[in-house]
Amino acid sequence: MSGPAFTLALPGLFSAGKQPDFPRLPTLERVLARADRTAGFPDTPPELLWQLFGRLPGADDVPVAAVTRHGLGAEPNDDCWFCAEPVHLLADRDRLLLMSTESLSAKECDGLLAEFNTLFEGEWRLELRQGRLFLRAPRTLAVHTVATGQALGRSVDEMLPTGQDRLEFHRFLTEVQMLLHQSPVNTERERRGLPTVNSLWPWGGGRLPGPATARFDRVVGHDAFFRGLARLAGLEVGPLSDDTGQTTLAVVDPASPGELDALEGRLKRLSATHRTFDLFPGCGWRFRYTPAATLRFWRRTRTVPTLAEQLCR
Repeated sequence: MSGPAFTLALPGLFSAGKQPDFPRLPTLERVLARADRTAGFPDTPPELLWQLFGRLPGADDVPVAAVTRHGLGAEPNDDCWFCAEPVHLLADRDRLLLMSTESLSAKECDGLLAEFNTLFEGEWRLELRQGRLFLRAPRTLAVHTVATGQALGRSVDEMLPTGQDRLEFHRFLTEVQMLLHQSPVNTERERRGLPTVNSLWPWGGGRLPGPATARFDRVVGHDAFFRGLARLAGLEVGPLSDDTGQTTLAVVDPASPGELDALEGRLKRLSATHRTFDLFPGCGWRFRYTPAATLRFWRRTRTVPTLAEQLCR
């Protein structure tokens, strides 16, 4: 059996699919029912894309921040960068829960950046790039972090960075919380009845890696981290087409109805060509659709939410 000519990554599909109002996708449901499935693949979007681009897993975090900045047009440098998410720490009995804040306005972001960068005087630095906050550390820090999406709604103590430099990082976060407690931005948010930004949540730290060779000829997708990986591999990110003469990696956002509609059409055409293709829907699973899968009429299809409950316990 030849290898796949087409690879589809839908990072977070099964997470999104756990929602009861997730749309019906008949072609995707049929493909998932008839394909051969294998467990043991990366179960978080950054780790999945990292390995699909031929990067080997390591002991440190995947450098999501540095690669994402690169995907947003930043020039390469050797600094250590973290994604910096504004969050609200909610007191709940004897613990603090990590909660999201409502979207910050450009004026609020500018105010927080000015206060932060004045206090830390360049040792740590916040940067706003295309609506995303990035944190530059004074040096490369040996810490293991948890992505904001995985930490939301959970106890902060359980999610704090671990690793060799964790204590330095914890002290830094305490200073940030003291700064934000006195911030005029939060005073105004309280007046308007909005959740305050009383902490930052850094994750995905590390330095930009060197170039790598990908096994794909074409890549398609909009995610900035994905585009950064493509840029490191020397690949142009192009539009999704019906050209089957090249090996292609396409990344689809399961939160985008438009992209899901386009995916349905693409899967119809792919399954009709009797060629092998791979689909990674999340939770560590790979689904491989082969010519033999077309004939498996007896396999009962399940909705994405049902399959997510079955495979992502």
